[in-house]
Amino acid sequence: MYPTSVGVFRVFVLPLGLPRKQNITILFHLTLSTSRHLYEGVSMAAKKSSEKKPKTINVGIVGTGIGGTHFNGYSKVPGVNVVGIVDVDPARAKAVAAKWEVPHAFTNHHDLLELKNLDAVSVCTPNSFHVPISIDALRTGKHVICEKPMSASVKDAQRLADEAEKAAKKGQIFMMGLNNRYRGEAQLLKQYIDCLLYTSPSPRDRTRSR
Repeated sequence: MYPTSVGVFRVFVLPLGLPRKQNITILFHLTLSTSRHLYEGVSMAAKKSSEKKPKTINVGIVGTGIGGTHFNGYSKVPGVNVVGIVDVDPARAKAVAAKWEVPHAFTNHHDLLELKNLDAVSVCTPNSFHVPISIDALRTGKHVICEKPMSASVKDAQRLADEAEKAAKKGQIFMMGLNNRYRGEAQLLKQYIDCLLYTSPSPRDRTRSR
């Protein structure tokens, strides 16, 4: 792995058997492409947001440990309100709600799901509770983002996946919190690898060239 600078980017290039110059050339084009699509996406989003006022999204957070990270993220997004939190410890639930200035504090996620203005739920509990709470939220019509891992077993993970597919047909969104997939360097490296896969000769073509 070696560093190289491309415009305002400084990244690490994986030496995957190609000459250094070819690695840098591919990465340069990928970076330009990524920057262009990012600019176009931001411009389009800005244009749409100026055309109509976005709907306010009301979110509930189940679990106030890693849930704090979710709250920090939501608090930075315009049009998103955290309207309720859940913690099994009544004193902690009340204290966290006061600290975060959240209007509702519960010790049971079922109570949270009964809020009429609730649109989405962050499931930030210990791993063993991810599946049942996510399924309950989906069945009450909520969008769900669930912390990783999805489940402690393949069987339970499949249960949740099946429920998410049913909910998707109703327009609901279920998403696992695999945040590292959205890091800039991860996406750039994925494009880099895809480029190598699509541009490298297939085994059949290599045989023909001999």
